[in-house]
Amino acid sequence: MESSAWPSELFIFRGETPKAAQELMAKTRAVCAARNDEGKDSLKLRDLALSLLDAHKDTPVHFAIVADNLENLLASIDAALAGDENPNVYPRKPLEGKVVFLFPGQGSQRVNMAADLFTFFPKTRRLLNAHPEYEPVIFPAVATTREEKKEQRAAITDTRNAQPLLGMVDLAIAELLCDLGIKADMLAGHSFGELAALCFAGVLPADDLPSLSQQRAEAVLRAVDTDPGRMAAVRTDRETLTHLLKDESAVWAANFNAPTQTVIAGASAELKAFLTQLDAANISWSELNVACAFHSPLLTRAESLFAEVLQDKNLSEATLPVWSNTTASIYPSTPADIKKRLATHLVSPVRFVEEVEQMYAAGGRVFIETGPGSVLTGLVERILNGREALLIPTERATGNGLTYLLHALARYVSSGRELLFTRLFEGRD
Repeated sequence: MESSAWPSELFIFRGETPKAAQELMAKTRAVCAARNDEGKDSLKLRDLALSLLDAHKDTPVHFAIVADNLENLLASIDAALAGDENPNVYPRKPLEGKVVFLFPGQGSQRVNMAADLFTFFPKTRRLLNAHPEYEPVIFPAVATTREEKKEQRAAITDTRNAQPLLGMVDLAIAELLCDLGIKADMLAGHSFGELAALCFAGVLPADDLPSLSQQRAEAVLRAVDTDPGRMAAVRTDRETLTHLLKDESAVWAANFNAPTQTVIAGASAELKAFLTQLDAANISWSELNVACAFHSPLLTRAESLFAEVLQDKNLSEATLPVWSNTTASIYPSTPADIKKRLATHLVSPVRFVEEVEQMYAAGGRVFIETGPGSVLTGLVERILNGREALLIPTERATGNGLTYLLHALARYVSSGRELLFTRLFEGRD
């Protein structure tokens, strides 16, 4: 760890029964309150959190609390003992089922993504350290003008930067969660995120991800002819949109993201005309700021270009099942078939709704977004529509990133699963 002092700590309370865990909480509260009343500041939250790891070992965690100071911890314990709702308290609510890692794709990138995690967990910087040319793009100097901010956003939105950087961040967060004891049972990525998922599964060497991501981006951009095309997110049900698209020859459904959200792609003039049809039908839409019409026949040449890139790559058998956007089923197992699927993926629709439904049918219940933001967990929530599941984003743009991660870990633990808690204290004096 980079720093021994963290902005927040994760406290766990074990016991054979919930009552035993509450008794431990009451004892902890008494110690904290006594220290607080005496005005002593020698009690460090870090040390208290660590000492609780030894209490009632080998019994279930019944409560997890995230606190940033002593007063906050006392208030959270009071709420837990009273059975009151509190955003910092996570009581045990066991949930059977498999754990799914979701790797976000292009569109989730942003300047300074995962900055706090890269600071507090230096091992996450492994790939970035090996490719320092990307550091000024993801972590640029503080922008002082609107124009500078615009330039920084444009740099990280550039497909040639966005894909390698997203791959590094996706993989870094997934590896961090694995290091903390979270074991995935199945993997899925959205669009570009599928490549990161395959690397995490060992199909492709993780160290090759940045260069392979850039080659993938180049294949897409080289496939663009005179018209790069446009994309837009449409908010209506699939049946309605399919009916509207039936006579279109240059506008296609590209991403089936949620039951009432589909991204369309097409030639610029034709898509513009189609959007006027949506206006006439009172269907809302928003155009996407993208380099070209991804996952559409407009980029047909990208398939053969990326196939050439993959031709000499040595692929291994996946250590975990990776689900495919293209077929909404598990990836094939042979290297030749995997390469073919990866190339086809560039020009095929993303069938994310069907994919999530199939993963749920296969037992997926805990969906963890292993990358920046919460786009995918938000889509899964809409797809599952109230069915039993736990959705856990691990990174966000606002607030302290480490505290947000600790809340994610607390939510995971509350499902009845374990962590390697001692990993949170390694190198922290």
